[in-house]
Amino acid sequence: MRTHRDNGRLVLEAVSIPSPNNFRAERHDGRLVLTFLNATPSIPPKIVNCKFLNTLILNDNRLSGSLPYELGWLDRLKKLSVANNDLTGTIPPDLSKFEKDDFDGNGGLCGKPLGSKYGGLSSKSLGIIIVADAVGAAGSLILGLGIWWWFFVRAGRKKAKLW
Repeated sequence: MRTHRDNGRLVLEAVSIPSPNNFRAERHDGRLVLTFLNATPSIPPKIVNCKFLNTLILNDNRLSGSLPYELGWLDRLKKLSVANNDLTGTIPPDLSKFEKDDFDGNGGLCGKPLGSKYGGLSSKSLGIIIVADAVGAAGSLILGLGIWWWFFVRAGRKKAKLW
């Protein structure tokens, strides 16, 4: 990468060569494009140190883990795409402004803008689980009261008759 000044502005000229940091830097349509070459299986949280980052495209990189919450702190980020990876967890609320297509292909992601919550369960499935839990809890309570009555109350009445 070469730098020089042009009319008082710092210009970075990137040449397309692999680096020891496992990324390739190249100039594309007047922008500096950094392409990560399978450098890491997850998105490093330190990427938020790139305060002037406008576009972050991490499609088809076999990334795993969760989206760093700090990505939402990048105020200049206008385009984000992490489609077709193996990401899991909840999408940070500050990233819900991006399109659904930018998160597709990650079976473990949930939250806005994907529309699914709580591990990808639909509201109908979630309702069924809640009802089943309530019925199970009520059944357990009734069973517990029955056992208590059988051993303590009933046994106490038998002892009272013996006196």
